[in-house]
Amino acid sequence: MKHNIGHFILGAVALFSFITVTADAETVLRSGDTVSIAAEQTIEGDFYAAGNSVHLSGVVAEDVVAAGARITVNESIGKDALLLSGAVDVNGEIGDDLRIAALEATVSGAVLGDLFVLAGRVHVAPTASIAGDVIVYGGEVFIEGEVKGNIFGSAAEVRVDAFVGGNIDMSVDQLTLGEKAAIEGSVLYSSRNLITQALGASIAGDLLRNDPVAGSVDNESLFNALTPALMILFATLAWYLLSRKTLSAVAIRPQTHSLRSVLAGSAVVFLTPLLISLLLLSMIGALVGIVLFLFYLLVLILSVAASTAIMGRFAFQLFRAESELALPAVLLGAVLTTFCFYLPLIGGLILISVYVLAVGSIVDQAVEHMRKK
Repeated sequence: MKHNIGHFILGAVALFSFITVTADAETVLRSGDTVSIAAEQTIEGDFYAAGNSVHLSGVVAEDVVAAGARITVNESIGKDALLLSGAVDVNGEIGDDLRIAALEATVSGAVLGDLFVLAGRVHVAPTASIAGDVIVYGGEVFIEGEVKGNIFGSAAEVRVDAFVGGNIDMSVDQLTLGEKAAIEGSVLYSSRNLITQALGASIAGDLLRNDPVAGSVDNESLFNALTPALMILFATLAWYLLSRKTLSAVAIRPQTHSLRSVLAGSAVVFLTPLLISLLLLSMIGALVGIVLFLFYLLVLILSVAASTAIMGRFAFQLFRAESELALPAVLLGAVLTTFCFYLPLIGGLILISVYVLAVGSIVDQAVEHMRKK
């Protein structure tokens, strides 16, 4: 539908705006293999967490930003929540907007604002209630909890089996309205397939199907386009969790030694392949060439993650000066990287420039480390 891209952009902007909120003195930042808030604990300010497992059983009075392999929220969050994970379970009440990027997301509690979800599988359980709109992009979407606003987005399979106070406006492969579906507004959907509507389902407004527009972005293409951005984010978060100190040093270096990082990065990216080729052509230098190739490949891979951190820290510095790399800066970098993917020409130039800086920063940092030893 014509609204889908607009809603996606609005959701991304909302993510950007949320991440860039500056932290106050009561902000709590935790990282590690397992990060948790016990049931008897209360966080009075914002809460930032990164870990393999993030488990929140205590109350958070303000915003929550969390990233990890699995995130579980069992208690209330006073304001907004941004959750980035492989699997997300939200059982507590969210005081305002809830934003999720995950492979699998389940919402079982009350959301007093809007729900924005980007996931392979989305389940809004019967115990859930959404006071605002639901904006969802994913593969399988099952909505069994009450939605007082509208439902927008794009997905392969969507099943609605609950009360919806507004409209449904989606691009889908297959849309199904279950026995408990009660739509107060209209159902507008773009699909090659007709809707499946149970006998007990009701629609107060209009029911209108449009054929997908030729050349438009389909659900699978949209999800596949965003998958690399999520992979980059998780790679950066993994480095952040394993060695925050080294990632912070790499992210800061381009700002303190910018010219050296540019020169080193350019030399490594463009001249190293030529040197490797010359070494591999000679019998004596073949072994050195193989070792150099493996080192070159490692630097290129690490630079992908480092680019996100560099971009995020640079942008975050515009809002709040930090001596080290903060978790919100990493998340902000992931959002900015995603935006650059879709900016013609300028976005590509920005990504290439930051990538060269990242390569140079890693090499420069490694050389300095060896000199000290």
